[in-house]
Amino acid sequence: MKRKKECDVLKLYKLLGKKWTIELFFNIDDDPASYNQLFSLFGHTISPTLLSKRLKELSDFNLINKKNVSWKNLYIITTKGEELKNIILKSKIWLYSYENNIPKECIKDDKFNCCYKKSG
Repeated sequence: MKRKKECDVLKLYKLLGKKWTIELFFNIDDDPASYNQLFSLFGHTISPTLLSKRLKELSDFNLINKKNVSWKNLYIITTKGEELKNIILKSKIWLYSYENNIPKECIKDDKFNCCYKKSG
């Protein structure tokens, strides 16, 4: 029997469900972030290898872009990534409307505050 090609919806769900992916994704925005900034953001609890892998996976899915500026790799959200963030944030509103357990720090604005957050 021939195996069906996995659809991109399933690939996206698998990617977002991987350890550190959603926290990383929500901390990359219009303000470019360096690898070291992202590594420090998580208190050095993510391994450098895993951080590199997640950044590559997000980039391969065209959710973020990597730019080399002055010998430094910077990561920035793409239009596709920004649209996905908005969709995910709508799910937070949906969950809240059904009185699901959502911590106060997670509902205070339109960000994904349930995870690590870039300062500034």
